[in-house]
Amino acid sequence: MLNQLLNTLPSSYRPTPQQSLLYLIAFLFFFLFPSIILLYLINNRSQQQKQKHGYSLSSSNPTTTTSEKQQLLQEPGKWLPSSYIFPTPPPYPDWDLHKTKPLPYRPFRYGPVYHTTMGLRTIQPENWIELDNQYPRYHAAKAARMADEGGRKEKCIMVMPSPEAGAAGEACVELVKELVEYLPARYPGLFRRTASGGD
Repeated sequence: MLNQLLNTLPSSYRPTPQQSLLYLIAFLFFFLFPSIILLYLINNRSQQQKQKHGYSLSSSNPTTTTSEKQQLLQEPGKWLPSSYIFPTPPPYPDWDLHKTKPLPYRPFRYGPVYHTTMGLRTIQPENWIELDNQYPRYHAAKAARMADEGGRKEKCIMVMPSPEAGAAGEACVELVKELVEYLPARYPGLFRRTASGGD
């Protein structure tokens, strides 16, 4: 059929065998090869995103560890314990209880169009708790509420006593232990560790 179509063309429009070969090479070079490369790049990127977000649970994926697979397959509402150990933070550089100002915090992007977000972001472990010159005021207000016998104390700390508290009580104890380790290391001028915990 192609020969019939070519025979209907005037001889000046008929490509020579060399021209046909050049057209075929140009087609392969400018259309087919870029299409294959583009499809490869798209597939490769989607695979990387799946691995990054932990969608792949196959044994051929070397980046997914056994514990990560267990967490992805765990029953909803159940939490598997982690072996994470909080690193000891270095002392806050040039920190002063009366001179350190609050750090500026912007939960939005600069520009003509931005969306206010919840402000969730990744932080370094040493920046877990950031104290500034406003800390004495807030601490004094909290201490006054704790000393008030008119019922305000219960609103500050609302955890049922163990064993009724169960996992919530254990989580509170774990948090206090982390604070006892963190605060004296990060702010040695304000906190110190004692035999009974912290001061």
